[in-house]
Amino acid sequence: MTGDNLSALMNNRVWLEGQHLATQVVQKYPDPVLKDRIGEQKIILNDLIMLAAPYCTRDSEFNNLCKYFQEIREAYRSVKITYTLGEPVSVEKNGGLVIETD
Repeated sequence: MTGDNLSALMNNRVWLEGQHLATQVVQKYPDPVLKDRIGEQKIILNDLIMLAAPYCTRDSEFNNLCKYFQEIREAYRSVKITYTLGEPVSVEKNGGLVIETD
């Protein structure tokens, strides 16, 4: 496995682990905000699939990963993402900078 392959594989696996942990937390402590953040990962998933695509047929680890991503993509099929356009506003909250929209 080359360095490029390894970097792409590690990046995708880290995302998978984060998703796994987040879904375990939300099952135990249902939180609508966390559910939204998990749902928003549908966008990232599509990017990761494109990142992995060139490697899917070159390496068995990637081949398995690509199959798994397709299963996850299917699970996300019913997730609908909507956008609300507005001008961002910078606000200080609890000592930190937060960007809000109208």
